[in-house]
Amino acid sequence: MKYNGIVISDIHFGASDVESLKKELIEVFLYYLENMKKIDFIIIDGDYFDHKIYLNEKASYYALSFMDKLVSICKEHNCPIRLIYGTESHEVNQYGIFSMYKEDKDLDFKVIYTVEEEELLPGMNVLYLPEEHIYSKKEYYKEYFENKNKYDYVFGHGVIQEVMTHVTRNSTKKESDRKKTPVFSSAEFLDICKGQVYFGHYHINTNINDKIFYVGSFSRWCHGEMQPKGFYHITYDKDKEKYTQKFIENYLAKKYITYTYGYNSSVMNSEEDLLDELNKKDKLINIEESDHVCYVFNIPENHPNPEFIINILNERYKFNENVKVNITNGYVEKKRKVNKERLDSVINEFPMVFDKSVQIEDKVYYYIKKKYDRDIEESHIKKYLYE
Repeated sequence: MKYNGIVISDIHFGASDVESLKKELIEVFLYYLENMKKIDFIIIDGDYFDHKIYLNEKASYYALSFMDKLVSICKEHNCPIRLIYGTESHEVNQYGIFSMYKEDKDLDFKVIYTVEEEELLPGMNVLYLPEEHIYSKKEYYKEYFENKNKYDYVFGHGVIQEVMTHVTRNSTKKESDRKKTPVFSSAEFLDICKGQVYFGHYHINTNINDKIFYVGSFSRWCHGEMQPKGFYHITYDKDKEKYTQKFIENYLAKKYITYTYGYNSSVMNSEEDLLDELNKKDKLINIEESDHVCYVFNIPENHPNPEFIINILNERYKFNENVKVNITNGYVEKKRKVNKERLDSVINEFPMVFDKSVQIEDKVYYYIKKKYDRDIEESHIKKYLYE
């Protein structure tokens, strides 16, 4: 007996251009499903939504119509679909709009709000780990983590410490009197799962020894995630106890390219070098049809004319919405710091001048008195101000 399943995660309806997301889902994801001979289960690993969306938004309409299409496919293949609750700030308790599917007797549809296990298909045991806020991880998951090699699959949404080190670096193992989201380790999963683990939440597709996976977001809408986007087609050969997977790339995901230039880059040598580099990159961007580009320039503090470079970059791309320029410069930062210190000093010396509740004539009188130790009649001040 061989089971074929689909795992997709972090669709984030509402996060990006909904028309582009719709096109990607139809032409990549749904197209792949419609050409599969047999689908045995579909898992959505959380963050179906990006934020609270309203019924009059396109994102809401497409979120509903996409789920409706998935339901039709599941009915056609007579397969279950499981929707795992993701991060609260994204989901915002909006899964209730899918409650009508639970009443459909011809459909095996289930939203997973809390940890639970089930025999999803005959001989295939599954553990679900939606993102929850709990007091004690050890106590809360005790009955699920005490049996070794119990599960064929673990599907969930949340933090795996070996991958999301930036989140777990400052975490503490001590239990708290406040509820918090748990941090799991790969060792914990390897103990209880003889098959594979598929998680949502981390947007970069990650594979740990073909055992533990972050599916990654289906689409791309920001810089810093150049890795392929997509979803998984997974297979469980029950007779051989063999677990395999195939990552299906979303080749329509928008391209976000970042070019970084450090302190020692030759483009800082002269205007000609800078413009020559920008011209080359702009031509390359057009050839590769990149959707969004970010230039990062780190201008050294001792550069003879940093403002000149900054002006060139800002003027060149100020009307191009698809190009973002980030500039850091030690000299400029120092200058800003000095200017801020000067401003703070002035504010501290003449606080009434910056007080919005004080009348302008009173500010003028106060400033002249404090600065020059002179008294000027109010009528004279008003005359100069208003006449």
